[in-house]
Amino acid sequence: MSFNQSHKNYTDLFVDKPSNAVSASQFLFLSLFLILLAFFIAMTAGATFDDDRTNPILENLHKVFPVKELRNENLPTLIEGVRYGSNLGQALDTAEHIFTADSFPFSVKIQRQTGALSVELPIKDLKDLLDIEQSGHSILTQTQKQGFFANLATLTQPGNPSRRIFKMGINIFSQHHPSRMAGNNRSALNNLILEAERYALNFERKGISSTQMYTVIQKGNTETVRLIFTPVPLPEAR
Repeated sequence: MSFNQSHKNYTDLFVDKPSNAVSASQFLFLSLFLILLAFFIAMTAGATFDDDRTNPILENLHKVFPVKELRNENLPTLIEGVRYGSNLGQALDTAEHIFTADSFPFSVKIQRQTGALSVELPIKDLKDLLDIEQSGHSILTQTQKQGFFANLATLTQPGNPSRRIFKMGINIFSQHHPSRMAGNNRSALNNLILEAERYALNFERKGISSTQMYTVIQKGNTETVRLIFTPVPLPEAR
């Protein structure tokens, strides 16, 4: 064995090598810190505060920071929640009125679910609205249709930042689940896709932005089409 090799082995025994392992003292300190943190969180969660004692402290802090203005009804998250709910409720009322007004003669089924509006109507009525495959005289005049689509466009076109806008989903139905049709009857599924695209294209021709529309295919009543209006989040208040 050479001198250099034996010297290297000798020094390896006594020279400390850097290690990425957490030492026992560091692990113990971290454990005690987490236990202490959990203790104070548990105490605060179950605590009640006396306004006679906390108000003087808040008054002193208010001289430096406006913390008192951010309590109770002035809490920012509460204000944003009220603002969100108020705007959404008004927007849903506006959207629903388009389909329940006396000027809209078709029978529809309307539901509100998780902040969205669902409008289901017969396929023949939707085709009448969109001027697709008309076999007879339409119930609506062209002027009435123009007014309807103008109102519908206001729901999907960005405008006033404080006004709620929607994305419109076109939900068509099939007799079988689309995932099963993809394996067993691909041609029928392709026909449904083309049908959904045809509706979307005709809505676009009537003034609805293509970027604000999407299509959905699912198993259900094949005699109806469902329009789903999903709210777009409002920009954050500054």
